[in-house]
Amino acid sequence: MLIDKVRELVTNKENEMIDFRRDLHKNPELSMQEFETSKKIAKELEKMGIKCRLANPTGVIAEIEGAKKGKTVLLRADIDALPIKEENEIEYKSINEDISHACGHDTHAAMLLNAAYALNELRNEFNGTVRLLFQPGEETGEGSVAMVRDGAIDGVDNAFGAHIFTIFKTGEIGATTGQTFAANNFVTLTFKGLTTHGSTPQKGGDALIMASSFIMNAQNIISREIDLLEEPAVLTFGKINGGEVANSVCGEVKIEGGFRAFTTESVKFVIDRIKTMANDIAKMYGGEVEIETKQGAAPVFIDEKSGKLMKKVAAEIVGEENVKTEVRFSGSEDFGLYLEGFEGRKGVPGAYAIVGAKSDDDERTHKFNHASDFFIDESAMKNGAMMYVIYAIEYLNQDEF
Repeated sequence: MLIDKVRELVTNKENEMIDFRRDLHKNPELSMQEFETSKKIAKELEKMGIKCRLANPTGVIAEIEGAKKGKTVLLRADIDALPIKEENEIEYKSINEDISHACGHDTHAAMLLNAAYALNELRNEFNGTVRLLFQPGEETGEGSVAMVRDGAIDGVDNAFGAHIFTIFKTGEIGATTGQTFAANNFVTLTFKGLTTHGSTPQKGGDALIMASSFIMNAQNIISREIDLLEEPAVLTFGKINGGEVANSVCGEVKIEGGFRAFTTESVKFVIDRIKTMANDIAKMYGGEVEIETKQGAAPVFIDEKSGKLMKKVAAEIVGEENVKTEVRFSGSEDFGLYLEGFEGRKGVPGAYAIVGAKSDDDERTHKFNHASDFFIDESAMKNGAMMYVIYAIEYLNQDEF
């Protein structure tokens, strides 16, 4: 059976997978600076005889051809680290000051490399092409943009990714359909009025009044204009700068914030309402406003057919009773850009799995991602590697979608 062959191949390389992960963990690189990481990955792929190229500006793209021509499935792992000082006291602790793999991207790269080995060994058992994507810059949202621009989803029929999380135990896999990760968008508003002496406010235009009025009223977009049961969203303004002295009317205020929503339609609605409300308030107080928006990550929406296949694969690996189907995060994952598309490139259907890596026997593994002492049960990595392999083969060898 396929599962037995894959399990054997992945397990045979489990020690090498863990060693490679530990090397990346010890030598983390920040988003869009993963040059040495990319070289290490490319070197391993070349040792396997797998064709690959360095992406622009960093990251790696490789392909494995099956027995015959067919569809193309993309397997994606992110490779960047975070600007977080590591507090774990381990042999492979980060040697790069104030940088660490606190989100598990080192494990993703190692899992996909192990999967690449297995897929290359099994290439006569599937038709079509497996495209391997080692993506930079997930944490900043820059990486998926760069990869799409570099042709990563051109000609792709389906995409699959996976993430290590300690919300689930080792031996559990999260697999669902529908809304899974939220979109993450940023907004900067600069309200402009007219500075004047505090004793003659009627001669100026108070940008502080504009900004404060906007901040208070903007929350109504979420609490009064959106059905939060159907379209959960959250809006936060976390930074404000303005004014010069206490006895002067403020002429300019800059506000920075962000919001999360689970659908593209919700994102567009919130942006449109922010723009309308900000302009109306600025005009009401005799000023004007400049507005900048930036997409951080697109929503991750898993279609029914891809999700169904993912659940089936997960059950084959860990047993149906260990597949967690209630999965939804208000956090973001820039894998969503491959599903949504970008700059005229059409998105592709796909799925995204959560690989549990919490051990009851090791309290260190109970910390959540992005903690300075984030730690995983490395025995969970083989489950992620097998997910990559079996999803790819079973997708390519079916003709339902």
